Amino acid sequence: MNFVYHGEPFIVEQKVNELKFEIDNGDSNSTNINIFDATEVNLDNILNACYSMPFLSDKRLVIIKGLLSIFEPTKSSRGRFNQTKQTSKNKKVSEWDSIVEEIPKFPDTTLLIFLDSQLSDNNKILNKIRPHVKINHFPQPNGNELIKWVKEKASSKSCQIEEKAIVELLRYTGSDLRKIDSELEKLALYNPTDTITVKEVEQLVIPISNPNLFNSIDAILTGNKKYALNSLINLMNQGTPAQLIIALLGKQIRTLILIKSLINLGLPNRELIKRIPINSYALQKLTRIQNKISLISLQNMHKVLIEADYKTKTTNIQADLVIELVIIELSRYALSGTKT
Repeated sequence: MNFVYHGEPFIVEQKVNELKFEIDNGDSNSTNINIFDATEVNLDNILNACYSMPFLSDKRLVIIKGLLSIFEPTKSSRGRFNQTKQTSKNKKVSEWDSIVEEIPKFPDTTLLIFLDSQLSDNNKILNKIRPHVKINHFPQPNGNELIKWVKEKASSKSCQIEEKAIVELLRYTGSDLRKIDSELEKLALYNPTDTITVKEVEQLVIPISNPNLFNSIDAILTGNKKYALNSLINLMNQGTPAQLIIALLGKQIRTLILIKSLINLGLPNRELIKRIPINSYALQKLTRIQNKISLISLQNMHKVLIEADYKTKTTNIQADLVIELVIIELSRYALSGTKT
């Protein structure tokens, strides 16, 4: 049996680990598990492994990393597909043609996996081996699928997590599945019997700073709507749900309101550090940003985000359209406000 696994790297890695566990309990030193990097191996090495019989086991697992992505077509400046990527070893499709003929001859004891990131339908090697493999694509979960993924991952660690706690967790981690899994592991160890709550997420999860959010807010306040929109659309393309982006923007705006209010009261920077629970880099960045807008405008911007959050939860409006409308409204208030 032969497979192609491609898509979101962490999910692909987890699926492979499941297969490894089935073969010699996942022992990385097992003689029945062969892992090859396509940039460092030739076809003969792979064929030798695939034709070898397993030792004291029912199966031999042969994993080839990154071979198919080498032959991903690239787009020219005119939008047409060019020939495949060139590598340090200058691999050609013709050099690997024989593997297509060999795959059906491999013994039933061989489990061959082609492991890659996102692959296109124009991939020459993929199309050649397609009749002989089962292709499994594991996309980045978004929106409700991401929330479902977090619940299932928490359950696999023998714990439960409140839905509000999931939303809070995603505010801290974004859509980085590896980061989410790591934080869930920590939360499960801290609270092995009870349900994970928002309070525990706030206490234990280390937030990741996202420069796209800082830059987007900065762009909004300076009237650069195009840059702000492109930055946030890029975040969505990376798998971050629109609802989460709005929540993160809301959190940043609330922090700006707090910073602005404390500065207006005459508090020095050392007091800001004590009262605002964010790292010094983020505080420094937001302190500069708040100089560009009035407190009233920030409060109006926060109202816009509350309304947008409601729309994403109660209507079927397209996510990118919601983000575009948010940018327009936020920019309007930003440009109408003074710096006091």
